[in-house]
Amino acid sequence: MKRGILVLVSFTLVILLNSAFAADKIVPQIRQGDKALLFTINGLGSFGVNGANAGLLVEENSGDVESSALYGLGFKTFISNRIALRVGLCYMGASVTTETDDGDEVESQSMLGLQPAIEYHLFQSEAVSIYTGGMILFSSYSAKSEVPDVDEVTFSSSSLGFGALLGAEFYPWKNVSFAAEYQLGFASGSGKYDDGTDEVEGPKASMKGINTVGVTIAFHFK
Repeated sequence: MKRGILVLVSFTLVILLNSAFAADKIVPQIRQGDKALLFTINGLGSFGVNGANAGLLVEENSGDVESSALYGLGFKTFISNRIALRVGLCYMGASVTTETDDGDEVESQSMLGLQPAIEYHLFQSEAVSIYTGGMILFSSYSAKSEVPDVDEVTFSSSSLGFGALLGAEFYPWKNVSFAAEYQLGFASGSGKYDDGTDEVEGPKASMKGINTVGVTIAFHFK
């Protein structure tokens, strides 16, 4: 019995040592042709998975500036060694149709967000890669009301922005990484209301500053 326990303990230690040795060999996947799907997680306190960052809507509301982050599909590909193209894309379309004696009443909404970025990986320390880069973003939202025998009513807003990036990406496993990022940027947006008779341009809103994005989880493949 004692010999069996000793063999089991020895076997377990060998596995742990091999795992530790393999972890030391993990190298960031930042060579041409490397790719990854991107997601964001809320954090350790309230763990949950969202789509990747895919834009920002900036709007004026009663004299205040409001911003809404958009999430969607995230993808990254290295177009050369150390240089990656990163894209976030959001799309949403929805409508409600109500049948009436005069015809169908339709309420519809749509949203689009696009956030391309370039990452340049500066240097690596074992399983950590430090990178910088830049990004631009475009976001739009529209709502439309169609009622029989009444002019169509629409509201639309759009935002445009850009920013500089500084981040760190950590590889706990070969094909999985976690990244946290600083963003220094500027974004502005405006809206428009049109009821078929009057077209009103809404006030413009803008914001600038340093923002943090974390945590992004990436699943890497060739």
